[in-house]
Amino acid sequence: MILGVVSVALVGTVTVGGCGSSRQATGFCAAVRRGNSAFNSTDPAHAKQALAAFERVAAAAPPSVAPDLATIAAVVGKPTRLVKNPALVKQYFRAIGRVDRYLHQSCGLTIPPPGKLF
Repeated sequence: MILGVVSVALVGTVTVGGCGSSRQATGFCAAVRRGNSAFNSTDPAHAKQALAAFERVAAAAPPSVAPDLATIAAVVGKPTRLVKNPALVKQYFRAIGRVDRYLHQSCGLTIPPPGKLF
């Protein structure tokens, strides 16, 4: 389920204009817009591939959103951290909210895309 949330966040389709003016934002927005085939499966057998693809996209993130993507990757990579650290639950969902806002405001993406849940 958590991987599905991340998958939706990074496979979104463009519904409004283009990326922000910053070159780094533009490259990140383009990478998110292209999506990644690793995110197309919800099969747990593909989780490592999806996480690796997510981490590559996160590595290209502008500084304003990079820490949030690192938080998301850490939780998705080892979801048991949420059980061991309840404060991380709030941090994780806040990070998802900030990434969603960034993608909407800077990249023109709506998360989740209209008509898609996963």
